[in-house]
Amino acid sequence: MNNRHLLWIPCFLIVLVFNLAFAAIPDKKEEQLSTGVFGIIVQDQQGKEKFQPTNTVPFIEGQSYGWIIKLSPEFTKVKWKEVFELPASPDTWGAGEASGGNKISEDRKVSIIEKEVAVEDGYIQNFWSVAPGDPLGDYVIRVYINDLLLETFHFRVIGE
Repeated sequence: MNNRHLLWIPCFLIVLVFNLAFAAIPDKKEEQLSTGVFGIIVQDQQGKEKFQPTNTVPFIEGQSYGWIIKLSPEFTKVKWKEVFELPASPDTWGAGEASGGNKISEDRKVSIIEKEVAVEDGYIQNFWSVAPGDPLGDYVIRVYINDLLLETFHFRVIGE
């Protein structure tokens, strides 16, 4: 080994120290989010509704689907934004479109909802229902909390 190779050792150590230092800084997303999950509402054997995690939504009129995010305990009120992208434009975006509660893109494939909500038992959530005229295919929901992208849910609406 010649002396030229020894010059790399301090450089390597500096890079290693910086990487370890930055690894010790918690990611804002990890600080705020305990769990984010997407799924559908199904009935159990007793007829009670329950949340079932999945990335597949059956095209059944009225089938509820959506996301639940558990935030860390210090959050009591948050501003969330949901950007919901469909593979094609639906016949309607429902009541939110009629009331102006959703911002709909010009091509009608994207809905944006923004809300400020109280965090209940550490959770926030939003659900939709399958409607006639909804397209089959790949969907994406992005959820932002206080302008920080926390979750991206990819799922597919499938026919029977």
